[in-house]
Amino acid sequence: MLVDAGAITHVDTTAQDMLTEGVEKLGDDDVRFSLARVTGPVHDILNRSGLAELIGSGAIYPTLRVGVSDYLERNPDLRPDGW
Repeated sequence: MLVDAGAITHVDTTAQDMLTEGVEKLGDDDVRFSLARVTGPVHDILNRSGLAELIGSGAIYPTLRVGVSDYLERNPDLRPDGW
């Protein structure tokens, strides 16, 4: 799952708790949670709360294209023609 976080400007404690629970549940189902376009202030909150570590530094991307490219590199059988 890749979420475009570009429009997220703040993550409060309720959102942190919900994200933690969601990321853990997705992980239990072998679904990798990823974020793209995380702004500096939101990235700081993710770092302070421990969410960045839970999500994994390799699952926070500067752009959607980089996130999708990484997914397709790890899953070459799913690449569309011409990718």
